[in-house]
Amino acid sequence: MAIASLSYLSGVHFGQKPAGCVAGIRRSFPTKEFFVGLLFTAGCALPSWPRLHGSGAAQSLLWPFWIPAACFAALAWLNCVCIARWEAADASRELRSEQNPRTGRRAGIAVPAHLLAAILLAIIGMTLAGVAVAAHPRSAALLVAASAGAILLALLDRVRDRIAPSTLRAAADLALLTPVVLLLR
Repeated sequence: MAIASLSYLSGVHFGQKPAGCVAGIRRSFPTKEFFVGLLFTAGCALPSWPRLHGSGAAQSLLWPFWIPAACFAALAWLNCVCIARWEAADASRELRSEQNPRTGRRAGIAVPAHLLAAILLAIIGMTLAGVAVAAHPRSAALLVAASAGAILLALLDRVRDRIAPSTLRAAADLALLTPVVLLLR
């Protein structure tokens, strides 16, 4: 985990951008947001891994652990993507409003890709939770929590113009804490 984090951080902070790289050009996959989601989820899930091996669970029975972990990795990735898009939209809006105050507002009815990803993640999580609830209720609860986090991100995206940017980013990070509700039982 430490080596992966060090590799990521050195690549982000010391890496050279390719010649001709412009901020507006679409980056190739995997993105830094993907790696943040993966590292965040690994940091949260890996402490539980030795307990699973100690319980004697067969490798084929570990899917109830890895599927919720994969959903949370997708949620963490989506969180980073949403925040990056919101910050880019804010910067673009400020630039346009300085040039022409009438064009500072968001226009059109197109649904952004990150909003569609949030909805898709929520649907997949709820579907998997429905399948797993009888045999693995804890995994199903984690999948519902991931779905709730995705729905919260989608809702935040829809009201982002009415929320201060720093509050919006903090609320997006709080959406990752949906599993805390499971501790209240």
